[in-house]
Amino acid sequence: MEKLSKATILVVDDKPANILVLENLLAAKDRTFVNATNGKDALKVTLNKDIDLIILDVQMPDMDGFEVAQILKSNKRTKDIPIIFASAEKKEHKFMMKGYEEGAIDYLFKPLNPEIAKAKVAVFLKLQNAYKVLAESENKFKLITETINDVFYLYNIVEKKYEYISPNCNMLLGLDQQTIYELNTMKSAVYEPDLPLANAATAKIEQGIPYDIEFRVIVNGEIKWIAEKSSPIYDEKGNLVRNSGICRDVSSLKKANEQIGQLNIDLQSNIVQIEKKNEALNYLNLEKDRFMGMVSHDLKNHISAMLLTIRLMEKNTESSDESQSKYINRLRRSVVSMQRLLGDYLTVNRIQQGIVNPDYSIVDLAKQIGDMVEGYNDIATNKNLTLKFLNDCKDAFLETDPSYLGIIADNLISNAIKYSPIGGEIDILVSKSADKFCFEVKDQGAGLSASDIPKLYGRFQKLTPKPTAGEPSNGLGLSIVKDLVDALDATIECRSTEGKGTSFIVSF
Repeated sequence: MEKLSKATILVVDDKPANILVLENLLAAKDRTFVNATNGKDALKVTLNKDIDLIILDVQMPDMDGFEVAQILKSNKRTKDIPIIFASAEKKEHKFMMKGYEEGAIDYLFKPLNPEIAKAKVAVFLKLQNAYKVLAESENKFKLITETINDVFYLYNIVEKKYEYISPNCNMLLGLDQQTIYELNTMKSAVYEPDLPLANAATAKIEQGIPYDIEFRVIVNGEIKWIAEKSSPIYDEKGNLVRNSGICRDVSSLKKANEQIGQLNIDLQSNIVQIEKKNEALNYLNLEKDRFMGMVSHDLKNHISAMLLTIRLMEKNTESSDESQSKYINRLRRSVVSMQRLLGDYLTVNRIQQGIVNPDYSIVDLAKQIGDMVEGYNDIATNKNLTLKFLNDCKDAFLETDPSYLGIIADNLISNAIKYSPIGGEIDILVSKSADKFCFEVKDQGAGLSASDIPKLYGRFQKLTPKPTAGEPSNGLGLSIVKDLVDALDATIECRSTEGKGTSFIVSF
């Protein structure tokens, strides 16, 4: 138990000799004495000093001890000071009862029994000291609960009522103390969807089960998150008598946790995106390495063929015009192949870097396709192929990128030539369907198998059909076509029957 300062005893008696006897009898190092010889002086002393115990003579002139006690008990400051009446004459029962009614806690009868007097004073001072310690603890407790933002409460389970709730409940819960005391519940503050949780917690109180819950309240139109912890309190016999609890505003923490959760989600999403981009970059790097190897190999072959042709021409300086023409055509084919290979590489490189920005202008689709068909006549003738150009449109003007259109048409026509049987026919048709312009390249080649269709527009894909005259193929043509068709917001459709040929239709 906390030890307080010296106890102050007020001795009131109209006879100074009696006062001196009591002070000498009760003297101790942890006590100090004040005295008064009449009731009025006694009242003045108690109002000006902190008194722990009063020994009050009953029989005094002007104002007897009963009157003094009555006044002291009616005053808020002095009502809790213990009073021991000292009486020499009035031992009758009715007078003792009157003393108790006026607030006395005991009597000392004259002549005093020293041992009894000492024992009684010691007991009452000890009780008063305990009372003061308790009062001081309660004051500290109230000070703490009234200055923190949390709400502390003490609920009497037996009497079904709140014994204490800290005053800042209005700020936290939107309910003042008086309302909670009258309703004996805080549930009216709970956000309705969370009431089942609050009801379940109440059931736990009755069973002496501690709980820790979070629920929402609405205060001034704002939703707050409240964390409540509650614990049972048992008496010395083990009976459940109370529960104590504390409510805390955790809205900021809740919001912070939500933000952290969202940040974690965003972080995971970013990690996934980065991993996907890394996979794509790794794939592109592998693809580029593969393509560089292919380009190097093909260029080496073409350059070797060109060097061989040049050497043959140097050795056969007197060869006929027909031989010279043969050598020149061989050189031309190698140069054309190298040019196409480099063109494909540069196009793929731009696509991989995202540099696909169409430069739109008005294009005469029929004229541009027709000119390209005418440019392929010599190559088709060398393979004994017939190119047929059909134009079903009177005016085939559209807004597109002529360069990209040329690359698309070039790849489709050259592919048709490459995979068509010698002596076959290739149809190139410009038409209009509904509000779209189309051009179609149709060959009579081997057609595509079912396994070819899913990988039709992939890079470096080797499909079932083989070039009919041993022409080189880098597996890039159709992938470039698809990328550029998408860049122009156009569409491409493939129709193929195995053994009967293939048709590609581009619509703008």
